[in-house]
Amino acid sequence: MNIDLKAERREIGKNSDLLKMRNDGFIPGIIYSVGKDSIPIKIENSVFVKKQRKAYGGLVLFNLHVADRKYRSVVKEKQIHPVTRNVLHLDFQELDENKKMTVSIPFKFIGTPIGVKNGGTFDVILRNVEISCLPKDLLEDIEIDVANLDIGDSIHMGDLDLKTVETHLSPDITIAVVHHPQSLTEAEEGTEEEEEEEAKETESDN
Repeated sequence: MNIDLKAERREIGKNSDLLKMRNDGFIPGIIYSVGKDSIPIKIENSVFVKKQRKAYGGLVLFNLHVADRKYRSVVKEKQIHPVTRNVLHLDFQELDENKKMTVSIPFKFIGTPIGVKNGGTFDVILRNVEISCLPKDLLEDIEIDVANLDIGDSIHMGDLDLKTVETHLSPDITIAVVHHPQSLTEAEEGTEEEEEEEAKETESDN
């Protein structure tokens, strides 16, 4: 998702200046660019929070408008207050259109597995994955259709068709699986235990 955000240049000063800036309703931040000087900025807190809420769950690209220049960026680091959970500082990384970048994006599961309708449990093992690609090929998320997964079925990294992005995970890594119903599993385990006990008793009798 792309978000347009207005930012203002700020002067780098003392910690007390940052505190005043936050009290005035702004979030201090910095834009980092490859081979260029970093740019200290400030962003209106209420606007940032409101726009970020709309993009919850997926990769967000920010078009930062500073004066007459636009910086296409991603959040590199976000500092959060441990108690209030307010955003204290934002580090942005400007995208180099000719250089690959590495980001973490979520999986988005589509549909309800057949196995769940038959009483199974859908278990997500991996919710996010790091990918490397050029900025033009960035994905907001990776959609996975799980509607045809039956009880005992699973989906792995090797099942995905990732043409424009790279990942360093093994193809054997499990993303999600549909487990057998818990009650059935427990019943099978109980039967196995009974059979083992019967076998022991038979051996004792002999």
